[in-house]
Amino acid sequence: MRIKLLSFIASLLLASVFAASCLDNDSDVEYSKDATIHAFAIDTIGYGTTYKFTIDQIGLRDTALIYNADSLPVHADTIIDRILVKTFTTASGVVTMKTQDGKNDSLISMADSMDLRKPLKVTVWSTEAYAGISNIKKNYRIEVRVHKHDPDSLRWNNLNAGIDNSMDGNQQSVLYHNNILTYGLAGGNLKVYTASVNAPATWTGNGIVMAGGNIVTTKVTSLVVFKDVLYATFEGNNQGYTSTDGLTWTPSSLTGAVRFLAPIPNADGTADAKLSYLKAGAANGGYTFETSENGTSEDYAGAEKEGLSAEEFQQFPGSITSYTNFKRPNGTKGTMLIGDDAPMPTLVGDSLVSLPWAYDEDKNDQGQAITRWVPLQPGSTLSYCPQMNHPTLIYYNDKFYLFGSGFEGAYISTSGRDWKKDPKFGFPQYAWGDQTVASTPVPEFRGRHYYSMVQNPANGYLIFMFGKEDVSFKETVTDPEDKTRSIVVREYKHDSEVWTARLNQIWFNVAKGIPVN
Repeated sequence: MRIKLLSFIASLLLASVFAASCLDNDSDVEYSKDATIHAFAIDTIGYGTTYKFTIDQIGLRDTALIYNADSLPVHADTIIDRILVKTFTTASGVVTMKTQDGKNDSLISMADSMDLRKPLKVTVWSTEAYAGISNIKKNYRIEVRVHKHDPDSLRWNNLNAGIDNSMDGNQQSVLYHNNILTYGLAGGNLKVYTASVNAPATWTGNGIVMAGGNIVTTKVTSLVVFKDVLYATFEGNNQGYTSTDGLTWTPSSLTGAVRFLAPIPNADGTADAKLSYLKAGAANGGYTFETSENGTSEDYAGAEKEGLSAEEFQQFPGSITSYTNFKRPNGTKGTMLIGDDAPMPTLVGDSLVSLPWAYDEDKNDQGQAITRWVPLQPGSTLSYCPQMNHPTLIYYNDKFYLFGSGFEGAYISTSGRDWKKDPKFGFPQYAWGDQTVASTPVPEFRGRHYYSMVQNPANGYLIFMFGKEDVSFKETVTDPEDKTRSIVVREYKHDSEVWTARLNQIWFNVAKGIPVN
């Protein structure tokens, strides 16, 4: 910025002479005592984005404050190191800042770029002060706020707690009565572990029994909460069950239910309107998509239903691992699910894919709801999500995220159909260097398989539960000397762990008082 100290002093002297000469004039000259900034704006950021600035005339002590309520994107400080101020509206038009030695004032020129990486202190002079007949002026502190963290990245926290080191294999978790219920095999029997969703570091475990005292020894293949009741199916048992405590399960009155798919909300999302499930017993060994408004009896019994043939059933998930509700462009609520790899997964070219299914509904001639689940085939061979084991699908910050065992990364979509790998929605990774085996616990997710996850709707936290595991995964390493690439096998061990994560954008929204949902 060019220093204009001499011209500023000269202006003040001329104004003083002018004011004195006016005392002999019949016409009085009126000067303003206004020493405030009326408007402030800087040049656009990035691709023409404009950020609004708030002017707090009270500020702190004797200094008013100008700041942007919506912080600039992370790394924007590389832009605002030299940026033009487009608007600086005052009554007098005279705004100064201290010279580098801090002893004198220099005029601010709108033609000069400024360095706004640090707060800037300026002084606004009233026209009275400009004319030299008073000392009315006002100090301002200009702060251009920049995000320190990428809003689309996750912030992680290890709770330094676990569930049960004897829990083996994949898990299923669900929110129920403000608690997390996590189901997993331990010692050959199915157990349920319970913790408060607001305090997921303390867990209690109990065995699972069927009515009559039979112990459950197989994993959960579907798990749904509908109208304050738990609905589940178990591997090797083509019978649906219900529970009100998560411990004791009784056969469901919904006969033929082989998978509970998801609760279906009203279009406005105010409540779960019906329970969707897959029923066996259709012609030619097929299955039908059914709904129940009360959870105990089939809707439109005897009516013609949409469904899957025995062959199509082979492409439907054998185990429902995740379902989510989402908001359509028209504002109504939709439902989507995903599951473990089907025996005959859909191909894109020669690649196996992870395929979400979306709930769809129509009316027959009698006005009855005809329900179906539709596979969301990717739009092209360049926009699919590769096959994942134990996939998790979430709708988070108005986008779909999909990840699974191995934790090599997450895929993102706005439609649930076309996917791309998201470099920002990442998982903790350890800087291995020359090591191949880690002897101490490390913040590393790659290679992990035994996990489950829930989302806290109140605060947007993602809560991950991991079982104890000896991990092995392959990593591509580039030699910095000759740029050749090689595959290195990494190995490490970890006990049962619980981690939380939250998207930085959610942190920003909470700080502003914006509701999570």
